[in-house]
Amino acid sequence: MTSHLAQTGPRRCEEAAPHREPTPRETRLIDAIAAGAALMDGARAAGISYRTAKRWHRKPHIARAIRARTTESLSQARAVLASGARRAATELVRLAANAQPDSARVAASRSVIEAATRTAEIEELESRLTEIEAAVAAGRDKRR
Repeated sequence: MTSHLAQTGPRRCEEAAPHREPTPRETRLIDAIAAGAALMDGARAAGISYRTAKRWHRKPHIARAIRARTTESLSQARAVLASGARRAATELVRLAANAQPDSARVAASRSVIEAATRTAEIEELESRLTEIEAAVAAGRDKRR
């Protein structure tokens, strides 16, 4: 009897188990790319060739890990920005009311309006996306 690896070859075996944990070298590549490094720099950080990095970058479990790390980093950045957003908004509103040159008051007012508009748009999109995801999930449940 032949092993699964012998039947499928090494690359097919990797594709058959896409949910495995990354190796330490894969993790170094993932961390570098998620931090914004170019693929060549990520390859150097992982101690692998550029060609190997390109191949690994196409693997589903590597791509998922990069997206997850990038999403996590962006989430942390948003939290930092959000913590200062209230103070910044308060300062913009104060500047809009008290700025001496009219041009400074106009610029501050414009910034307040643009930020408020973007926030409302994002909240609306998040709400709509949540509704769509719920509808898709409900459709899947009905088919089972």
